[in-house]
Order: sequence, then C-alpha cells, then structure tokens
Amino acid sequence: MNQVEHIAAYLYNRYRILYGQTIDEMKLHKLLYLLQREALNLYHQPLFKEPLLGWVHGPVSLEVRSIFYRIEDFSIPISLQTEMLIDSVLKQYGNRQSIDLCHLTHQEISWRNSRKSLCKNEIGTNPLKMSDIVKDAKRIKPFDTDWGCFFEEHADVGR
Repeated sequence: MNQVEHIAAYLYNRYRILYGQTIDEMKLHKLLYLLQREALNLYHQPLFKEPLLGWVHGPVSLEVRSIFYRIEDFSIPISLQTEMLIDSVLKQYGNRQSIDLCHLTHQEISWRNSRKSLCKNEIGTNPLKMSDIVKDAKRIKPFDTDWGCFFEEHADVGR
C-alpha cells in the first residue's frame, strides 16, 4: 500500500503534465478521495491507509495538507497499476473545477456521515470511514478508460 504523500506527489506532477498548470490544493484533496473510492471499487482494497477527514469543503488529508507547498519532494516511483488509476481519475475528473469536485464529494455517504453532528461551517476532525467509502464505491460503475492510449504513453515501461 502506498503512502498518501507519494500518491499526492505523483498526482500533482501528473496533473501539471496533462493540463499544463499546477493543481490547487482543494482539487488535489478531492482527487485523492476519488482515487481511494476508485481503488476500492476496482481492486477492493484502499490505495493508501492514511485517513481523509470530513472538512467543510469535502475530504482532506492532513498529511498532504502539511506538505502541499513542498509536495514535489515526496515524489517516488509508483506501480503501473497506480499510474493507470491516477490517469483514469484525471481523465474523468481532472478538468472539473475544484468547487464542482467539492459538490460531488458532498453527495458521498462517507463525507456526509463524517459531518454528522457538526455545524455547517465547523472544520471537522472525523475521518471518513473506509466502510462508507466502500458504500460510495458500490454506487458507481467502473469508469471507462482508454487503456490503449495509456499503454502507448508507457510503452517503454519494462524495457
């Protein structure tokens, strides 16, 4: 299993390559949540073990929040399977605005349950339960991916 900082660093750099701009912190956190949900949906196991907290604007990783401004220092190689998952999530959600991803995560059972008993604008320290993220994952269909394009981009892997 990966550390969330390593996944975030790869995601941060990959986003810059694909979209030609730097990802903002809010979008990074929401994409991390979506990656975790997709990993549970496709592979039936979490991508990273660190918790995501139910903050006002959606799921947040405290680990990533603490390193965001030096995130490139955490970049390490990740598995091809994880690269494929990240590319797929970026293809599906990367072009959306941060606030749209915020609204999307507010529809998730895991985020809503983490916010129970909190005031609307209270930051919140409750983690999203993995069992709730699994419920969210079961509500979605595996996304369509153009794996051929991915493999063409990574044709030199393993050579």
